Formats: sequence, structure tokens, C-alpha cells
Amino acid sequence: MVGCASQNLVPTSLQGPKSTYKKLRLTLETLAPELDLIDSRIVAPSKELVDICKKIRKTCVKRDHKLIDYDRHNNSLNKLREKKEKSLSDEKNLFKVGAIVRIRSPG
Repeated sequence: MVGCASQNLVPTSLQGPKSTYKKLRLTLETLAPELDLIDSRIVAPSKELVDICKKIRKTCVKRDHKLIDYDRHNNSLNKLREKKEKSLSDEKNLFKVGAIVRIRSPG
């Protein structure tokens, strides 16, 4: 009897994975168009938005660095202008820093 029971189990044990495979394949065929639609309408635009945000963030960081440089040079220029007794090197630095500020002025 044990031999008969094991012989009956072999075909049923193979039918389980086959029916599961058929069900999964049917589910995939049913969902594939929906998944493609979700990908094209939601995922792809979201990735584009992330790329745009990265570029904007990079531009903002670059602008902040330029403003910091401008402020630094502008402060140096103001200190040199306010100096009462200027040496020859102070005059040279005044023209040098003044040119840098004019070049890097925002706007």
C-alpha cells in the first residue's frame, strides 16, 4: 500500500508547481500592461524630476559659493577703502581687489 500511495503522490506533486506556474504566468500577462503604464506615467517622470532637482541643487550650491567669494572680496575692498593711511602695497591691493569685485559682482 505504501508503494501505491507514493505513486499517486508523484503526479499530484508535479501538478502543483505546474498549476502555480500557469497562474503566475496568467497574472503576469494580466498585470504587464498595467505595470508598463505605471512605469511610463509615474516612475519615468519621477526619475526626470529627481534629475532636475539634482541640477537645481547643484546650481544653488554653486551660486552660494560664488556669493561667499564675492562677500569675501567685497569685505576686503571695504577694509582697504576705510584704511586711513594706505601704503603702496595697500593701494595695489585696493585696485586688485576692486577689479575682482567688479568682475565677480552678482547681477
